[in-house]
Amino acid sequence: MPDPLDGARRAQIIRQLELLDPVPAFERIVRIGAKAAAAPMAVVTLVSDVVQHNVARVGVDDPETPLADAFCVCALDSSDLLLVPDAQGDTRVANSHLVTGPLQVRSYAGAPVCLDGLVLGTICVMDHVPRTFDERTLAILSDLSAMLEDVIRLRREENLRQLERRRAFDCACAAGQWLWELGMDDRLTWIGGDTECENARLSADTLGQPLVDRPLLDWAGAPIMPPVTLH
Repeated sequence: MPDPLDGARRAQIIRQLELLDPVPAFERIVRIGAKAAAAPMAVVTLVSDVVQHNVARVGVDDPETPLADAFCVCALDSSDLLLVPDAQGDTRVANSHLVTGPLQVRSYAGAPVCLDGLVLGTICVMDHVPRTFDERTLAILSDLSAMLEDVIRLRREENLRQLERRRAFDCACAAGQWLWELGMDDRLTWIGGDTECENARLSADTLGQPLVDRPLLDWAGAPIMPPVTLH
């Protein structure tokens, strides 16, 4: 079973980055994996502290797999691919419901998906017959796991940017001062401060307009005194 502390860290990352929400890139990547391996089943998994989440899948209906049945649990302690050419003869997974139940998994190959050295889950392919996946398929799985890692890192970076923006907005509200953000074309993309706090409509009307000298108005529409302009 996975380390409980690592499980808690994985669960926190999954929750903070909202990785259980639909992620179109995950869906595309898992379809590529299934086609590349000519496999009837492929899954992008994320392992929390209590369950394996099947966040994108081909040929598998269940959105979750109990940790006791999950092949991917065996991949959490290594950065290497996990290969199971004959599941019925592998003591690690032979008693898994994935093997003994309706899915009848007989072979498996999974590449770990990591963030900062912590294995979050895998991209894996499975078949109903024993087989050894060839080197080409394994190389593609490794590439797809790297793509998944890139998607997760970009999602984290965007999450941090949104957090910083929220903090700047909160500071503007608390200080009773205006802050604004410009796009590459010098048009307003965000306005913070009393006006947005008190009346979002006023700031929304200003968004998208170019940066020009104009008096700033308070929540009631009165000019701020002494006059202040955007330049």
